[in-house]
Amino acid sequence: MWTPFQEIIFNETTNDVGQFTADIDSALDKVESYNFSIKVSLAKKKQASQIAENLANQDYPAENRFTIEVKSLDREIYKLENERQLVLARVDQAIRCLEMQRETANNLAGQVEGEGQENALIAVEKWDADIAYLQLRREVLGHNMQ
Repeated sequence: MWTPFQEIIFNETTNDVGQFTADIDSALDKVESYNFSIKVSLAKKKQASQIAENLANQDYPAENRFTIEVKSLDREIYKLENERQLVLARVDQAIRCLEMQRETANNLAGQVEGEGQENALIAVEKWDADIAYLQLRREVLGHNMQ
């Protein structure tokens, strides 16, 4: 799955840090959507499991409709979790790339004097804030759903 920021990961010469940060944030929105879908599927699975168990106790055929639905939900949850983990891995990679770019900018800021250095240091501070926000959001959204 190609994500909007992968091109930047492989081409670290980009100067469009704002867009890069926004793309990472959008990927985290996608993780949030996966989290919600997984929670819904887990709730459906729990309900179907309870019904399947009740029907099994009433001498229904070995595999009733709800048992089949539980298996289907297991596959759906597995697929969603795998896709979620792929996006999280790419987010981690993108954040590391952003950190490397920030470090490079910080080193370059040390080589400039006067107003240019001040502007560069302000930009680096903004990167620090963006990186901290993205890392925190990634940590909150990245916990195991099951």
